[in-house]
Amino acid sequence: MELVGDSGEFDLAQTGYLGSFQAEEKDVHVTIVGGLHRAHSGSVALVVKAGSRIRSVADVKGRKIGVPTLRGLPALLGVAMLKRGGLEPEDVVFVEGPYHYGVKNLDAGIASAFLAEPYLTEGVRQGRVGAGNRRGSSRGCPQQAGWPPTTGSRTTPIRLRAFQRALAGAHRLIAAGPGQATPVLPSYAKVVPSDLDGVELGSYSRRPRRAGLQPLADLARRHSVLPRPLDVRNTVIK
Repeated sequence: MELVGDSGEFDLAQTGYLGSFQAEEKDVHVTIVGGLHRAHSGSVALVVKAGSRIRSVADVKGRKIGVPTLRGLPALLGVAMLKRGGLEPEDVVFVEGPYHYGVKNLDAGIASAFLAEPYLTEGVRQGRVGAGNRRGSSRGCPQQAGWPPTTGSRTTPIRLRAFQRALAGAHRLIAAGPGQATPVLPSYAKVVPSDLDGVELGSYSRRPRRAGLQPLADLARRHSVLPRPLDVRNTVIK
């Protein structure tokens, strides 16, 4: 596995925690030096059409569930949701598709439910999704981090401290006015500004919490996303 940062082109990389864990499992040693985003409750929820007969997780047995990626964090949380509802991943079919197809796929009958946000909020606003049929929660789930690849990295202690100071400053700005983050999202995520009206963005924590990351790694191992157990203490900066 080769990362762009290994060549020294970048000092740091922004990635999902799950991707960092998978890199470590492939012997691409990385160090998580800062936390970026933690989901709010309902960021990843099981959503159905208004009027659907699906009233619980158990009701999706034998049906199709739309997810943005088959191997990413939303699908992993979806598997955990199924387990809590007494189902196995084999009891449903995951259908991969972009976030903005979520509500459309429900209307077209391509999927009976989907896991998404912000299109969860957009669907509720348009009256096409039953808000009362949300299932599961991703409250506090760590999602994004910043890290420098250790192999061939140009990152020095001075650069690292500068990054941490900049990140701390950004967190202070967001804490003072969370709405400042919203206009930036369309520049790197496949959303349009109108989709973000009323969306809760979660929190932006500066320091990665090992206590919160280990359960995520354990969940990934339990559902075969990681081939073996991972001790997150080996990937988070001391």
